[in-house]
Parts: sequence; C-alpha cells; structure tokens
Amino acid sequence: NINSLISYLCNKKSSFTKSRISSHNLTTETNLKQATIMNMKTTLYLLSVISGELAHLALAVTSGGYTSRQAMFIPAASPVVTRSGSSRTANTNAEALSFARSQMISGGYGLYPTATATTPSTSTSTQLFAKKKKTAPAATKKIQVKMLKHVAGTGQQGQVVMVTPAFFNNKLRPQQAAKVISDEEVAVEQSEKQKKDQAEKAKANELKDKLDELELTLVRKAGPEGHLFGGVGPKLIMSELHSEIADDFLKHKWVKVADVLNAEDGKKIKHGDIKEIGEYQARINLLSSADGGSTISAKIGIKVQAE
Repeated sequence: NINSLISYLCNKKSSFTKSRISSHNLTTETNLKQATIMNMKTTLYLLSVISGELAHLALAVTSGGYTSRQAMFIPAASPVVTRSGSSRTANTNAEALSFARSQMISGGYGLYPTATATTPSTSTSTQLFAKKKKTAPAATKKIQVKMLKHVAGTGQQGQVVMVTPAFFNNKLRPQQAAKVISDEEVAVEQSEKQKKDQAEKAKANELKDKLDELELTLVRKAGPEGHLFGGVGPKLIMSELHSEIADDFLKHKWVKVADVLNAEDGKKIKHGDIKEIGEYQARINLLSSADGGSTISAKIGIKVQAE
C-alpha cells in the first residue's frame, strides 16, 4: 500500500529530526538556524528515498511481476538404490550405474548392491569408499632339522625337531647346531638306531650273565681293627672290573656303579665308599633306556682283604 509507505516514512522523518535536535541541545537562535538547515536536508533525503521506492513499485505493478507465493517444504534427499537384472543390456546397466553414482555423490548416500532371489545378478556393484578386508598372514612353513648339539628350548643332541626357516638360518646353522634332514633320512636313521639298540641290549644281557658270577678280590692296607686307609670307591671298583674283563662295552659312559651294598644285610654303603674289610656287592648299570623303559644291571661280589 503506497499510502501506508508514505505515512511510515513521514513518521520516520519526524522521529529522526527530533532525535537530532535533542542530541545537539539547540537552545540558541544560531542552533535553531542550523537545525532548520539540517531539517531541510533530512526532508530532501527522505523524498529521494520515497521516489526510489515508488519507482520500484510502479515497475513491479506494470510488469505483472509483483505476485505472492506460498512457502513450499522441500523434503530431504532419499537414498539412491540401484538394482541389476538379467533382462537389462550392458549399456543400460552402465548408464544406470553412472546415474546412481552422480545421485549419491550429490546426495551424500552410498551405493548398495541388491539382487533378486529368483534371478541371479549379472552385474556387480561396488560400494564407494568400502574398506579393504584384512587378510591374515600366511602361516610360515616349518622345516625338519636334526640337532647336532643341545640348544635350550629347542632340543637335545640327536633329536629331530621342526623349526622355522628364519630360526634355522639366523641361529642354528651359523652355530652348526643343526642340519636339515628329510623324511627318508629320518627313516633310515631310525632303522639303524633300532638295529643298534637291539645289538646293545643283546650285549648287555651277555655281560650280565658273566658279571653275576664274578667276584673281585681287593687287597688294601688296613688298621688293626679292619679300618682301611683311604677306602674303596666306585671309581676303583670300575678300574678293577676293566682289568678283570677286557670288553669295550664296559667303556660306555652309561656303564657305571649304581650302588654298593653290604653283603650281610643288603644295606647301601653311604657314598659308595667301603671303609672296612669284608664282603660287599656292587650293582653295575649296563644299559639304561632313554625313554624310561627297563634297565639292565648286574651284581658283582667284592671281597676286601687287608695286606
């Protein structure tokens, strides 16, 4: 309404003039003249504003562009879903996929592949910005080696164990602690070991029969009451046994005196040292099983006399 606009601007001019006069404290005649000049300038400014507004209103009315419109609600964009079917051609699928990409980029939505239950999908859709699946590292294949010396936490000398190639190349091979061995070589070694064990067992049983009937006589210096000067220990007993029976089997490190017993009551002699003259027995280990099996041992008679 043009009349309402003019009235509004006039009221605006009046209030503007009053505020300017009050701010300058116009109490004298000179100030009054200055206020009058200021009032005229303000009036001219307001008239220029009114003329500009009237020109815009006249142009809008004459051109028919001054219309009112009702506000419209624009809903948010919905996700774009592409579907692939066997009946579509390759070009149609490519165009649809390209259009879907442009829509989801502008709308901020992803691409989700869908397929019908009855018709298998002939085209593959990939999800944008999808994370790559992490693949588990392949298990390192171990190799079979034979231990040439004892290595703590790995194995004893002669054992066949499985180790990683890195451990073998970095530690065992530089130290010459192991060598690579094949299944065929393991089978051959096991066969040879089995034959060797059987031969050792037969030899131990043969020696057992001899030693069970053997009696060693040792002549040592002793006092009036029968106490020996120095005593007789396991080392001296084995030395006398080697002198009595010349057999290389007795030189094996596992052949040794296990116990020394009193012949009368069968009690063990402390520390295996004989301190007095008399009759005794010594139990000799001839073969010990590495896997905790039975052992073969023999008892020999020992007679200690004074010089």
